[in-house]
Amino acid sequence: MVAAGSAAQDEGSVSASAGQINYAYALGGTGFFSIGGQSTQVARIPFSYTLRSGDDGRFGLKLKFPLSFGVHDIEIRDRLGRAVKENVETVALAIGVEFEFPVRDNWQLKPYAELGFGKRISGEEEAFLYRGGVKSVWLLPRERLDIRIGAALKFEGFELLGNALRDSYGVAEVGGELRWPAGFEIQGNPSDFGAYLIARQFLPEIEVIPLPAESLGIGNQMEIGLTFGTSPSLSIWGLDAPRLGLAYRWGDGLSAYRLNFGFPF
Repeated sequence: MVAAGSAAQDEGSVSASAGQINYAYALGGTGFFSIGGQSTQVARIPFSYTLRSGDDGRFGLKLKFPLSFGVHDIEIRDRLGRAVKENVETVALAIGVEFEFPVRDNWQLKPYAELGFGKRISGEEEAFLYRGGVKSVWLLPRERLDIRIGAALKFEGFELLGNALRDSYGVAEVGGELRWPAGFEIQGNPSDFGAYLIARQFLPEIEVIPLPAESLGIGNQMEIGLTFGTSPSLSIWGLDAPRLGLAYRWGDGLSAYRLNFGFPF
């Protein structure tokens, strides 16, 4: 799991001790992440376009092209071997597809895949990014309350171009969400609030190596969040408008405050 003296994970990953940037952050969501004495701020804009809606009981198809910006607080060694903090900015763009296959009226499977490219803004460092997996969501509508049960298996990773540094990892997720009416409409679409809880397990446990060189094992995380949106989703300039919300993630030395874009299943 560890290559070229560094390690990576989903949004809880850190930068390499040699001053390399961990582009696994670009695969995750928006937020402020802190682990091993280092921090990263990431803004990930999940642009998407629905080519075919799955509401008619047939398969759905969505194009995804998320854009990410990151500011990484890393530590490097100067020529005298001293630890020096440095702020590094990165940008990444991915292109992908997501299918929606109805298994039953209230159960959907969503396989997806993305390929991307990341770059250090103030340097020549570049990275190839990839992610894929399958998500499942089970809907249990009630009179004034909707219940959603989600699960996912994911495989994600990155590889620096012209460098031996690379990493990949698997993630298993399970979560539940409650949604209730907000009592008003936006552009004719009913709006609602949501609250969710997600458990996340890395397969296998990920080893993170910050400076000074000490190992932190990342095996599991929890996330709690609140969301707001409409059903169906709004369309802005032909693009799907995501739900918006706030979340907090914790576990195994990680803490993260996040801007989320809905229940991620």
